[in-house]
Amino acid sequence: MQTLTLALGSVRPWETTPYGVNNVVLSPRTKCFPCFPQDKCDQYICHSDIPYQLVTDFAQTMLSGENLVTQLKKKINPFLTGSCHMHISHQHSKSLLLDFLEVDEKPGRLADIMRPFYRMTWALLIGEMEENRTFPTLSRDAHASLLKLMEGINYLYELAEFGKKYSLTIVEEVAKQSPSLSKIKATSQKVDEIDRLAELVKGSHPALAPIVDFYGLMRANLSGGNIVEIAQHSFFVYQDTALACSVLNELIEKTVAEHKISQNRATPTQNR
Repeated sequence: MQTLTLALGSVRPWETTPYGVNNVVLSPRTKCFPCFPQDKCDQYICHSDIPYQLVTDFAQTMLSGENLVTQLKKKINPFLTGSCHMHISHQHSKSLLLDFLEVDEKPGRLADIMRPFYRMTWALLIGEMEENRTFPTLSRDAHASLLKLMEGINYLYELAEFGKKYSLTIVEEVAKQSPSLSKIKATSQKVDEIDRLAELVKGSHPALAPIVDFYGLMRANLSGGNIVEIAQHSFFVYQDTALACSVLNELIEKTVAEHKISQNRATPTQNR
């Protein structure tokens, strides 16, 4: 059964949309959306960002049984769609992954660009599934933000590599005939310092919070009955962190490169 959802306020449309194909989701483009329940709001700007005429068009098209994407692209009025996102849920042909197809894609915010990047990263690392997507359209600000974010990713990757090194150092030291407790303690302190530095990276690059928080949680819940097992599991967590950074960095690199190509196409070289 098809549904038409209006996502407002604190609703995360990519989390709350009914699971199924050809469901329509309309959500505002206002910068404060989505908010949090504790946030105070006096104007409810997001409530006025979705015109009733657009809701009517979607409803009529859905009831008629016509192809949503084809028909809506014909009917789209830029004066009505400039303040909201329009998504239609669809399923990838090679997997069971459900995704949102934006009907009238515009250069989005960094958060809108990073969300599918993280989705692809987690799908590959956790589910071992590859997902093909079109390159997002970048605004000038989004392009600059991605370039800056790559610096944070590289720094986080280096921290993960040091984490791997220190975790192995602990394992190797414990395996010695006469392990040095002072060296083990000093190395453990270095590992703790890496975690603190990762939090600083998250502070300077909030878009990297999903990686820092996820693997920080994994580090905080390491399993093992002794220091060797804990250090070994710590090594694997840092290895996964480095791999996640590599995948994310590659996605951004390819997106930036594609953006440069599209910009060159849009600006033909002048004859001298």
